[in-house]
Amino acid sequence: MLKDDKSVRGWVRDRIKPEQIEKYLHNGRDFIDESAIERALASNPGCDAQRVRDILAKSLAIETLTPDETACLLNVTDPELLTEMRQAAAAVKKKVYDNRIVTFAPLFVITGIVGVIIAYVKRGDARGSWVASHFDWLIGTFWWSLLWDLVALVVGVLLFWVLGLGILLAILILAATSIWVIYRVVRGYLAFKDSQPLPA
Repeated sequence: MLKDDKSVRGWVRDRIKPEQIEKYLHNGRDFIDESAIERALASNPGCDAQRVRDILAKSLAIETLTPDETACLLNVTDPELLTEMRQAAAAVKKKVYDNRIVTFAPLFVITGIVGVIIAYVKRGDARGSWVASHFDWLIGTFWWSLLWDLVALVVGVLLFWVLGLGILLAILILAATSIWVIYRVVRGYLAFKDSQPLPA
């Protein structure tokens, strides 16, 4: 555990490499304007209930909220308005995603594909360090989960015609694969947080 300011500074110095960050900055700044976010939060304290409800109505129409509108919602403390916000969020989720269950673990929105490409590209830079094991872990997670998703697809199609149970078996395989992927992601994160390598 980091118990004092000195140990925190040491932890940061050991792990954050400025040269790895600066190459992604534009004129020394990243794309997130923190001062603009802080200004929006500071200039929208205690929004009145009608404004909050107008913003919620806009979100229910699936329209993009401005930073000031988002800041207004972030500053809400009234329990009744918070309940309305939760209800609106659930309604937006249902409107956008309906009641779908996301399966195909490695292909979740495309992040799995992007992640494995980045892992392959960056793995060479980390060779010989504990970080390399994390890239190998991510790559293995992707390919094994993709394999089991394909197995689920084949089982679902073939056994649907043979026994009529293919869909059920496919769902069980996909559910098990998703749980396994979550386990791998959590275990990898915990090891990375502690700067620990992962098993091959």
